[in-house]
Amino acid sequence: MTPPVPWSLALDELAPGGRLAASFQALHAPWRERGMTRWLSLIQPDTAWPVRVFGVPKRGAPAELLGAIVAVGVTRPVVRFDDLLEGRAPAPVPPQVPAVWQLIAVTTASEVRGGGLGRRLAEFAVAALARESPRAMIQTLSPASGLAALMAALALTDAGHAASLVTGRLCDAAGRPWLAIQRFHQGNGASLDAIRPDSRADDRQSAAVTLCFGYPNHVDARARGRDAYAARVHEAARRVASARATPLPAVAGAFLVDEALETDR
Repeated sequence: MTPPVPWSLALDELAPGGRLAASFQALHAPWRERGMTRWLSLIQPDTAWPVRVFGVPKRGAPAELLGAIVAVGVTRPVVRFDDLLEGRAPAPVPPQVPAVWQLIAVTTASEVRGGGLGRRLAEFAVAALARESPRAMIQTLSPASGLAALMAALALTDAGHAASLVTGRLCDAAGRPWLAIQRFHQGNGASLDAIRPDSRADDRQSAAVTLCFGYPNHVDARARGRDAYAARVHEAARRVASARATPLPAVAGAFLVDEALETDR
């Protein structure tokens, strides 16, 4: 049985005492456990920025959420995630529409994790925002979760260099990018547009690095992005199979391909 279709959530439903407040907070418990809670302050009815939240309710229990994704509208691309959290990213002045929709925190419940619900939420949100603001950019600064552990295992000290190496050349035996966040966004049709060191102080697992992904507004362009990602994975798997990739003993199951793979198309 397929989960219910995502829908747009009203911010007052998520505020303290709102119908979905407890479920929304429970859904984001993993973020709180990692110390990444500041962004939750954006989810309030009187926030300075336009905020959209899309969610998937649990079948038979509409007050419980299986997943949610947040979008914040700003007037120009966000370079440092902390600038958004600390109020330095300018908000549009009504009736001005956002020039950029910044996606934040695609989160799914543990019971459905790994089943594709997160990707469906992202696709739904991008499609809805593209209809509402067809000229706006849609991007996300996603933490490079797992990068700090990889840096320690590979004795790397420069976070920007490490992120470039990992996103461009590190894969598993099946050819998939090693970082889960890269698999998620590029597998959904996004491009990897930039690597931002020192962008997110509240996430030690990412070595404070965020990866800037851009989502095309048109469905056909997103389909081409998914095809390009599949071609990249196929090429990486071919290199692994033909010994054009080096297994890394320090990182179980990881392979370093002989030269950089395309990461942005």
